[in-house]
Amino acid sequence: MKISKNHISIILKIKGFMIFNLYYEPKLLQESIRYSYSNRMGFWVILLEKWFTL
Repeated sequence: MKISKNHISIILKIKGFMIFNLYYEPKLLQESIRYSYSNRMGFWVILLEKWFTL
């Protein structure tokens, strides 16, 4: 499996989000990790929903 620039940008976004959550809401971090493994599209939908409702 090749790692594209797209993958790298997604990884950086997730890392940025993790850092954000270490300060604001650790529970949300755990949820987002869980969703990212179970359903990638679902993860982004939930991430956006939570991001705008923080």
